[in-house]
Amino acid sequence: MDSLPGYAKKAPETLTMKAVIWEGKPYEMVVKEVPRPIIKSPTDVIIRVTTAAICGSDLHNYHGLLGGPDVPFQMGHEAIGIVDDVGRSVQKFKKGDRVIIPYAYSIESHFFFYGEGRLSEGGFKVPDIGGCQAEYVRVVDADSVLFSIPQGTEHELDYLTCTDNFATAWTSVTQTGFEPGDTVAVYGAGPVGLLTAYSALFRGAKKVYSIDHVEARL
Repeated sequence: MDSLPGYAKKAPETLTMKAVIWEGKPYEMVVKEVPRPIIKSPTDVIIRVTTAAICGSDLHNYHGLLGGPDVPFQMGHEAIGIVDDVGRSVQKFKKGDRVIIPYAYSIESHFFFYGEGRLSEGGFKVPDIGGCQAEYVRVVDADSVLFSIPQGTEHELDYLTCTDNFATAWTSVTQTGFEPGDTVAVYGAGPVGLLTAYSALFRGAKKVYSIDHVEARL
């Protein structure tokens, strides 16, 4: 059985799960049986993933353009899931809660949460927590990272856009110095571009132009 960073060598009862793994070879991803994650810190939560997203940065890994020097590692950093286990210090969540797992900043530990690893001043680091393109994932500093959503599967894909896409789009509008009444041009009408256009409209843009060379997106 493969041993991946972020997992105990012997999970309880040797439980395993399926996960998407990048082994360092461009244009190759594999699905493997790996140990299920366990609570390693009092602030951890284990999530049973119900829906996971594929981010553009995942495609960078797939193309061999991004990734830590140590492989294999598990893919994915955006998902929806159900809380399966809770560390003793976690205050906001309990088993059975439905949550968004975002690409998010942890205020308490001062790092960015990635499924693939951590980003710090030194750059992309060796992963030490599993990715979200798996049946289960360990989320560190859960009280700072996770967001609760209503029970049920209704609007599952809508909530999935809130893991990274919508936050990226909203922030991009903010960083332009946008003010209500402005006219906005958004270059690129992919998922983030469309949500950027929507964010500008929602925040009071006078006009929004969406620009893309792929006609089907317009």
